[in-house]
Amino acid sequence: MQRPTKTMTAVAIAAMIVFGWSVRASALGYRFVGKWGTTGSGAGYLDYPTGLAIDALGQVYVVEASNFRISKFDAGGGFITAWGSYGTAEGRFSVIDGAGIAVDPTTFKVYVPDAGNWRIQKFDAAGNFERAWGWGVQDGSSAFQVCTSGCHAGVQGSGDGQFWVPTHVAVDAGGDVYVIDNRNARIQVFGADGTFERTWGWGVMPTASRSTPRAPST
Repeated sequence: MQRPTKTMTAVAIAAMIVFGWSVRASALGYRFVGKWGTTGSGAGYLDYPTGLAIDALGQVYVVEASNFRISKFDAGGGFITAWGSYGTAEGRFSVIDGAGIAVDPTTFKVYVPDAGNWRIQKFDAAGNFERAWGWGVQDGSSAFQVCTSGCHAGVQGSGDGQFWVPTHVAVDAGGDVYVIDNRNARIQVFGADGTFERTWGWGVMPTASRSTPRAPST
């Protein structure tokens, strides 16, 4: 009788796990609906997707870290549009690996934490750039700014409205934007127009602690 090899054992374990999950999912009423995606850079292709958001209509916005863009699909996976490329100008991105984007449930505005450019960018539902905010985004100065055209990468730091690796955003029912400012170990809150409102976390007054989780890989 043949003794089971390590490979055979691993396959058997994997099969049991899959079978067990399938039974569990079925018991809970879950069912597979569908899938889409092929690696590439063309319209409707995906390359290193690391985050997504779904709007009130069921449309899906996917963060593509390697293509430096956001791709938008309908609920069935049909491609709608995409925007973004690598760079520092408005509408471009640098380091969005793992970015937690958000879509306003009422206005359908899309907010993207542009971690490598130390700023937040805001777009309409079609991907048209509206504004960016952070320190120095208008002219590189050491001050909080909101920019609507001719934008630059932000200036890294820990001032009010300044970012050190912003990684995730969320939008509440009133339209306020909440940002995880990763390396500053705090949450920052802004109005829908980018106006700084408040921040919280240990040591945020006057200096933020930096003994924090690691930043996304670059």
